[in-house]
Amino acid sequence: MRLRGYGLAVFAVVALVLCATAILGGGTSDDFAQSPIEKHGSSDTLVVLLHALGSSPQDLVHIKAVVRRSFPNADMLSPAYLAHRLANTSPTQLAAKLDRRLEEVYALSKFSGPGYGKIILVGHSIGALLARRTYLYGKGYRSDHVEAEARRLLPLPGVAPHKWVEAVDRIILLAAMNRGWDTRKIDNRTWPTQIKLQAGVALARATDTGKLPLSLERGAPFISNLRIDWIRMVRQEPSSVRPVVQLLGDRDDLVTPGDDLDAITAPNFIFMRLDDTDHANIIRMSAADPTAMRRAEVFEQALREPLDSLRANHPPNRGLLISDAKVKHIVFIKHGIRDMADWSTPLRVELEKSGEETHVIIEKFPYFSMLSFLVLWDRQGQVRRFVDEYAQALAEFPNATKVSFVGHSFGTYILSSSLERYASVVFHRLYFAGSVVRRDFAWGELKQASRFGDIRSDRAASDWVVAIFPRFFEQIRSLPGMRQSSYFDVGSAGFNGFISDDATRYEYHYLKGGHGAALEFTKNRAQPASIAQFILAPELTPQLHAVVGPKEEDLLSEPDWTTRILGQVAWLVWLTIVAAIVLGAYAILRIEVLRRGRGWALVAYLGIIATVLNTF
Repeated sequence: MRLRGYGLAVFAVVALVLCATAILGGGTSDDFAQSPIEKHGSSDTLVVLLHALGSSPQDLVHIKAVVRRSFPNADMLSPAYLAHRLANTSPTQLAAKLDRRLEEVYALSKFSGPGYGKIILVGHSIGALLARRTYLYGKGYRSDHVEAEARRLLPLPGVAPHKWVEAVDRIILLAAMNRGWDTRKIDNRTWPTQIKLQAGVALARATDTGKLPLSLERGAPFISNLRIDWIRMVRQEPSSVRPVVQLLGDRDDLVTPGDDLDAITAPNFIFMRLDDTDHANIIRMSAADPTAMRRAEVFEQALREPLDSLRANHPPNRGLLISDAKVKHIVFIKHGIRDMADWSTPLRVELEKSGEETHVIIEKFPYFSMLSFLVLWDRQGQVRRFVDEYAQALAEFPNATKVSFVGHSFGTYILSSSLERYASVVFHRLYFAGSVVRRDFAWGELKQASRFGDIRSDRAASDWVVAIFPRFFEQIRSLPGMRQSSYFDVGSAGFNGFISDDATRYEYHYLKGGHGAALEFTKNRAQPASIAQFILAPELTPQLHAVVGPKEEDLLSEPDWTTRILGQVAWLVWLTIVAAIVLGAYAILRIEVLRRGRGWALVAYLGIIATVLNTF
């Protein structure tokens, strides 16, 4: 009885915490329109100050003091926005509204006088990311802009850069999380901080709060779209990109110099190291503390020193950017949850036969169980990891004009989800084997938006894995009110085929065999060369159509009939599995010999079920 009482008490405390977080957390705000400009004389300089997560403009008092000392007549704009650790504020909306506000302020200054000749953006932590995203929006790079008509690579035709960006002198980043925060342990992070970080993530996800900090996780759409857009801006107009100065403490437990890879691609990136400084106290510049005074001196240098001098005296470590100018085509290979990509080596050999211009990245992820596959956050975790690597590859291969993808099973989900959730990713050619993507995936819209070139999908006759398990998600998605659910975002296109005409031109069915039939290269020795030719061919002409696909003798006209029938009643297969689990639990509760320990027996039983799912 005592143990049962303790258990109920723990359950009550957890439930209370979750309810309180759900009620008190969340919330959004936008005070950009109300934030007044602090006028100081008739200055031609505007300094924009953006605060960090968990803080407000009042926390930037030392920063303001240094700005006033450096530019006594400068106007200042220090907007407030809801940024507590459980806030649901959208950083893309903040950046879009700040872009509009700066355009209005700049136009008004020109109307009432000579106008602002110099604008300096200063941001701390996430404020630094808002500064970069706002500048990108002003320049016309708006892949994830809230007002974009469609998800496509921008700038869109007719979208001109805003006038205010012409006046930007420099962008100063204070401990910018340029690659986002990561739950993995880094050298400067203490274990208490690590535990707090992971517990906060779990709490935010469980209560649907904290969307602001979650949007800043490494690989999250806001972070990756920003990084990819920045790299493209640097490549397309390197001479017009304004200098970026990153100030980073030597004891920062959230950011490392290696996180600046996309920013380092710009020739005018400047890096300034601060001693005895961590992520939070980088903005503390009180005259009462010698260390803080040194921070103030460095920050004042970043504000006032001529840019040529800053570049010469504070160059970044470009050794972090191991770039290869010869590579013109990047090809990602991504495996499924039940294979370790043994097939990737012969395919890599075929792909790299084209010479030094093609670089193949075999992106392997750790063991990924069926239980993880059933959890949306775990699935999306692998998507975030892939898009982060996509951004890294763009930075490392500055002359790559094409990015293609080869995926099997879960790898195809990762690719489709990256296209669906990340507005900045663009691909040349896609090859799918045993795809678990939805049949109704919007390939037509993506094709119209030039997000990919061509796709080939190979389907197997006896692929019961795809026919049964992902097919059930499609059946639930077809129910009334479930179509918009993001959880049921997998499907059976690898067995039943895609619906969109833009995905069926190179759809080959049915290969002899099961889930891995398309990649059993020992049985089909021509397949690696066929896939490589599809990915690398300069142009996919009608004459090439028969060459890039499987041989006729390796194809069947119909799928395996038992697999087809099981796929049609996939819901019944799942219902049978769930019923068996429930009956097992019921039997445990009815066994008389376990009368006194039924609760623990049930916990042990459910633990065994979870273990099986986590090892299958």
